[in-house]
Amino acid sequence: MSFQWTDVPAPYAFPTPSLLMKVLEKIRRDRVQSLVLVYPVWTSRPWYPLIHQLVKGTKIGGLLSGNQQSSAQAPATDVDRSPCRLLTHPLLSDQVLDIINSSLRRRTRVRYRKMIEEFKEWEISFLSNTQGSDTVPLALEFITLKFHSGLSVSSIKTYGSALNFLIPNLTQDALYLRLLIGLSICRPYTPRYTSTWDVDVLLNFLNSLDNAKIDLRWTAIKLAYLLSLALAARGAELTQIHISDPWLSRTPGGFHIILKGRQKNIPFFSWSGRIGLGPKSFRTRLMFSQFVTIVPSTFCCI
Repeated sequence: MSFQWTDVPAPYAFPTPSLLMKVLEKIRRDRVQSLVLVYPVWTSRPWYPLIHQLVKGTKIGGLLSGNQQSSAQAPATDVDRSPCRLLTHPLLSDQVLDIINSSLRRRTRVRYRKMIEEFKEWEISFLSNTQGSDTVPLALEFITLKFHSGLSVSSIKTYGSALNFLIPNLTQDALYLRLLIGLSICRPYTPRYTSTWDVDVLLNFLNSLDNAKIDLRWTAIKLAYLLSLALAARGAELTQIHISDPWLSRTPGGFHIILKGRQKNIPFFSWSGRIGLGPKSFRTRLMFSQFVTIVPSTFCCI
């Protein structure tokens, strides 16, 4: 890689996959304007999306894949082709990949895709100023940069989960795990709220609303507030309540409310009155117990 591109009238590169990252680094460093690059269609490798990102920002005249397709006909990476597909594998069919990727909710896949694109753009600019192509150290550099920009440790972990689709086994890497421990020590967790509000103020107000005298609007407002307090759920779960017949059912263990979609780690009240979290699996129902001895019965009969 010591020759000058300008010395060749029509530069032509056919590097082995192990040298492609260094070739891309040289192309960017030398600001090549015209080049024919032959490379295999290997979507799981880290250099594959970098090639497409590099082509978008340069005037490279030709780009040929291993099966002699032009750049206009070359298949895009799975991340570029669909915002709902993150995981790629050269030996798996699209049908298998679609099923695997469906394990994540759509909004999670869209969020991960944006994080991956952000990392790839940073990676291209970073490689022009440094040597080497080890993707795990690059991911650690990127994560540290995001941490110093003000992101919390929980947000950093989200970036790590997203980059794990691009860099296999990143979240199991010993250096990555050690970095998370260091970040938690550098910026310890602090509660978001320093004080809480008295829930009795709201309960007393709702108790003053006589069900026989209030109209449908206030009945709906009262129901919404009581559900929010009884379920201990976030707004994301409450907006997923599926109003149908029946939408609420009563069981010996309490009440069940049907949701439109699947939710994970749904909070619930135990019989002792404490708030707990469900198992780390997708669930389609909100649950809460009957507080016969915990709160007045008027607040349970919604």
